[in-house]
Amino acid sequence: MGPSLIEAIDLKKSFGETKAVAGIGFRVEEGEVFGLLGPNGAGKTTTVRMLAGLLSPDSGRARVAGYDVVEEPVEVRQRIGLLPESPAHYLRLTALDNMRFFAGAYGLEAHEREERILELLEFFGLADVAEKNVAEFSGGMRQRLALARALLHSPRILLLDQPTSGIDPRAALEFRELVLRLAREEEVTALICTHNLDEAQRLCDRMGVMNRGEVVGMGTAEELTKKFTRAGVRLRLRRVGEEVVEAISQLPFTKEVSVEGRFLLVEVQNYEENAPEVVRTAMEAGGEVLEVAEAWSSLWDVYLELVR
Repeated sequence: MGPSLIEAIDLKKSFGETKAVAGIGFRVEEGEVFGLLGPNGAGKTTTVRMLAGLLSPDSGRARVAGYDVVEEPVEVRQRIGLLPESPAHYLRLTALDNMRFFAGAYGLEAHEREERILELLEFFGLADVAEKNVAEFSGGMRQRLALARALLHSPRILLLDQPTSGIDPRAALEFRELVLRLAREEEVTALICTHNLDEAQRLCDRMGVMNRGEVVGMGTAEELTKKFTRAGVRLRLRRVGEEVVEAISQLPFTKEVSVEGRFLLVEVQNYEENAPEVVRTAMEAGGEVLEVAEAWSSLWDVYLELVR
């Protein structure tokens, strides 16, 4: 990993009485794909807007590409590509004309403008439809065009807010592959806001889980699972009766018992030591045990626990 290209230090932002971001901090290293994961209303979009210099934090600091987002917002915007959740296009213009308009807005010189536009349209598989009006594009094609537009000025950093929201699964998969290709081939650093756990796992080197304006977990998928995982016993019974659930719940090492159909999931302290006692207790309470297995939390379980 290289130096930190994005750094947030105790960022806070409120809207009236609502604390949208309640003092978060994290770093994104050069060449990294980092995810801000969390449910709607967790504070992800507000965080991205502060990092892009579009919102001023109430307190705390943030630096992007070495520039302070409050004191040097112009320098920050020159070095980022921003893809909002609902990017706007000029639908009556062609893809080529849309790109030309925004290339001018970015201040690209005329001699480099056309070459860069054609290069990006080719990279994103839009060269064959460059002369079509964007109104004729599918949602996935419009999203690819928006990403191409965000890269016109060759930014080192991409800020992507819910990039696959509202597009079909195949288009979402293609979009993710493009982001990974950008990270590998163009050495672009990306911060992605999403509530899609599968997307975060596929794209992100590390992720920070946000809930109610706070970062409640940070690390790789493996690190998060190890840190917050819960060991348990998974029993398949002929019938799950209340007497079995009650008996196991009374064991001193039982932390939680949940029922899923004919399966009983028992979270315990020290699986190897206590699993036999769980099975014995279930049988003594009249349960007919058909199968016993060790159960560990998945990343999905961890995520739900963190945002509960």
